[in-house]
Amino acid sequence: LKLNSGCEISGDITSVKELLDNEEKYILSKTHSTIKKVTEHFETYKLDLIPSAIDELFLELSRTYIKLTRDKSAGTDDDKKAVIETIFHCLIESIKILAPLCPFITEQMYQNLKDIFGLEHESVHEYMWPKPNEVFIDEALENKFEIAKVIIQTSLHAREKAQLGVRWPVGNVIIESVKDEVSAAVESLGEIIKTQLNVKELTVVNAFDKVQTTIKADYAKLGPEFGDKAPEIIAKLSSSSSESILETIEKEGKFVIDLKDKKCELTKDHLLVKKEVPDTYIMGEMRYGAIYLDKTRTPELDTEGYARELMRHVQSLRKEAGLVKSDRISLFIQAEQELSSSLKPWNDAIKEKVGASQMIISHNEPAKPHQQKKKAKVKDKEFIIEFDKA
Repeated sequence: LKLNSGCEISGDITSVKELLDNEEKYILSKTHSTIKKVTEHFETYKLDLIPSAIDELFLELSRTYIKLTRDKSAGTDDDKKAVIETIFHCLIESIKILAPLCPFITEQMYQNLKDIFGLEHESVHEYMWPKPNEVFIDEALENKFEIAKVIIQTSLHAREKAQLGVRWPVGNVIIESVKDEVSAAVESLGEIIKTQLNVKELTVVNAFDKVQTTIKADYAKLGPEFGDKAPEIIAKLSSSSSESILETIEKEGKFVIDLKDKKCELTKDHLLVKKEVPDTYIMGEMRYGAIYLDKTRTPELDTEGYARELMRHVQSLRKEAGLVKSDRISLFIQAEQELSSSLKPWNDAIKEKVGASQMIISHNEPAKPHQQKKKAKVKDKEFIIEFDKA
């Protein structure tokens, strides 16, 4: 089996087992744990739970995995092979378990694949029911990815609040959490998180020392629940530090106050929490704690941002010109003198990304006109992008 790119597909995921990274291991685990779950639901007649389980798998494959491997799919031959074998395996197995519920849709999907890859069976309904391969199931890795996705989503929302597009790198994101599984997830998947967020550093702390946290009792909640004990509870709370109370609640789900004749359990719902965050940080709350995105800008970070935006504009102009990925170009970029000088360290990265065999970045006008030309404005900077097909 062969794609247009020339990448051969064996259909046997074990043949590329040594090429699999965490991204592949995750989606394979998700696929086979879903097969296991759906099989159990069918056998116990919990048919109402099946569609959502398969839907979640499809979304993880089509959104999370594809997004995580966008650059990898254009990498080395081994990278491409690992990605395409993984997608093929997960898609085929997903179609098999969806087939009893959506026989016509899955048949059309299968026929589309059959026409491209020359699959052996005439119909998806000729396959035996798939068995989950326990070798691929890794619940710990799935949990780590779930945490990583929450961190990424929360941080992206913080980016929006800071009005920082994802092409503009961030110096540091602080992850505040007392949960050990969060530290483990960041340790294992830190590079993936950093790539998705375009952030230079990730730091995990139990409590961010630049944030001032204060709490006070929510009498509207304490009064109805604890009655005349509420004033005593409030007095006891004032004698404990805000950090220790919140840390205990995060770890144990409650904070116990010993009164003379009673033990009272407080949760976060009984408290009013206020955090004073420095102006240079944007806070995002999540179920594992909080993140603090450092919005401080440096010349180096901004230069990288301009370089990434330039790549996008050149790619857009290539598309308008009807070029395909294999077409090479001779590229000229005109920018103001200071910026053209600061972009020089990015020359090789820009050339590789946009498929330029040669490139000039200058504050001067080009020596000759080019076939394609476009003016672009990125923030307060203006560029003129010109190229010929090489």
